[in-house]
Amino acid sequence: MDIIKLLSDKEYFLRKKAQLARRFPWVGATQWGSNAILYQEMVDLYYGVYRRRPELDNPQDLNEKLLWLSFYWRNPLKAVCADKYACRDYVTQHCGLPEELLVPLIGVWDKAEEIDFNALPNQFVLKCNHGCGYNIIVKEKSLLDIAHARKQLNQWLSEDYAGNVSEIHYKDIKPHKIICEQYIPSIGDQPSVVDYKLMCFNGEPQFVLVCYDRNGKGGVKLATFSLDWEQLFFTNNELPVDFYKPESIDDQIKYTKVLSKEFPFVRVDFYDNAGRPLFGEMTFTPAGNLPTYFTPYVITKYGELLQLPQKYMD
Repeated sequence: MDIIKLLSDKEYFLRKKAQLARRFPWVGATQWGSNAILYQEMVDLYYGVYRRRPELDNPQDLNEKLLWLSFYWRNPLKAVCADKYACRDYVTQHCGLPEELLVPLIGVWDKAEEIDFNALPNQFVLKCNHGCGYNIIVKEKSLLDIAHARKQLNQWLSEDYAGNVSEIHYKDIKPHKIICEQYIPSIGDQPSVVDYKLMCFNGEPQFVLVCYDRNGKGGVKLATFSLDWEQLFFTNNELPVDFYKPESIDDQIKYTKVLSKEFPFVRVDFYDNAGRPLFGEMTFTPAGNLPTYFTPYVITKYGELLQLPQKYMD
């Protein structure tokens, strides 16, 4: 490579920084070294999907901007709201929303051995607070293998969900906890749980991603709707669906505007519980910042819409 071109190639120096940090553990242990490795791993992750390097110095599309937010906007509120326990206070105390939005809490523990299963109701849901997919849904307690459940929960507690390089805010969720929430029959006893994920840009919900038929062949299905409930076909291979408008959608939109106002991007999830909204969670890194299920139109259009804030580094 021409020496002048090489010296002007910022990506070349970023790769060299990451190589240096990996080679010398003490360098990788510093904030400079860990950031160099993290940045390069995020670039490699994007390249593995799109076969091109992301423009993180001048991000344009939605995926690039989501990666930029992960690396350059480390507002501690992201960890608070991603924490399935701490976010409850954020909803009610910080945002002043009604407690009825929350699934009733039965208990919270630091380790699985502290759980008295005899004291729990016949149906309940166990979750770990620091990641995604750490759930045990119990519809009949007598059928639960308690020893296996304890082992699984402790395994999850030991894991660092921030190991996914594009979801680094999870590293700030401490301590790891187990929570137990009430089982909601009108949601959990449906053939397939339906959740409504409101996609918010610069504090405003723009459209709704609906996840349904989770137990069907081929896994969960996706559909997209405007706030006025017209199907948008924003996901790849999306089928036309005669999907009823949830009774609580107007309340979901109203509450989402409050929950999302401090964030450049967030996805706010709700359930419709017999016409009443129930808060699910807040997500800042959908699909690890690479939501390839969206059409190219969405990735481009909503990348243009998303306005990035000033950098907020640790």
